[in-house]
Amino acid sequence: MVCPRVMDHFLGYHKTEDLGPYVPNGVFFTAKNYRPLTVISNKIWVIEGRAVPREYRIVDAGTIFNVVSEKRPERFRTSEQEEGLTIQFRTDEFNDPIEVTNYDWFITLRAKLQNFSRGFARLKDPDCIRELEAAWNSRGTVASHPELADVEKILNDETQDSTTKKRLVDARLGQGRFRDQLERRWENACAVTGCKVASVLRASHIKPWKDSGDDERLDHNNGLLLAAHIDALFDCGLITFRDDGKMLVSREIPGNETRRLQLGGSLSKKLTNSEKSFLQHHRKHVYRDNRQ
Repeated sequence: MVCPRVMDHFLGYHKTEDLGPYVPNGVFFTAKNYRPLTVISNKIWVIEGRAVPREYRIVDAGTIFNVVSEKRPERFRTSEQEEGLTIQFRTDEFNDPIEVTNYDWFITLRAKLQNFSRGFARLKDPDCIRELEAAWNSRGTVASHPELADVEKILNDETQDSTTKKRLVDARLGQGRFRDQLERRWENACAVTGCKVASVLRASHIKPWKDSGDDERLDHNNGLLLAAHIDALFDCGLITFRDDGKMLVSREIPGNETRRLQLGGSLSKKLTNSEKSFLQHHRKHVYRDNRQ
């Protein structure tokens, strides 16, 4: 009786500073000299690393069907070494990128793989593989939505009383007292555009939730009331604000898009010292043009 073959798992690391944002195309290049037969028919997981502080996402996964020994493709030429392997794989099922930065199992994996300095490596820990599979299959559930995952964590925190839990949940969802305070501060209008359509206004944290303590999460000084498109750009670091309120627009946004989005204005009110302090964190750690 022939035993069924057990699939091996490999992890490929995609560094955006060197290669740009990951584009799913079923191709991964590595300078490692694996024998093709040890790789073909196995699973590859592609992890994208970006930003400072570092953020990690599972961006692709599939079954390897071909390995070609060749010179490093032009778009991968970031070092003197040119020989390597182009790994071709068939994505098993398309999925949205899954944020995994702060999971304990992922932090352990990073340590084992020396912060992915190997670029492409075989995964040997079955528990890690199970966690990868569970994360990748979590699209559309609480686990795949940071806000809802944070809410679940708050509700399960036995050190907090019910009143504090409610305030934290409301703050995470941009509602409750946190939003009320921002609406009073900015007179029910977007702090940039002046838009007063309540349904498109977002109570946005300046210092990201994941980097803030509970007191900071509830502090209205750590917030701006922003129209949805301004909030989205601010949240991902494509815009920020100086202490005088002037908007800074990332070089990553082309000039024509800056005009279409009507960017480049200023906050409608003078900032408090506390708001300035939170914005200093945003400029240093979130704003893309200042990331190291």
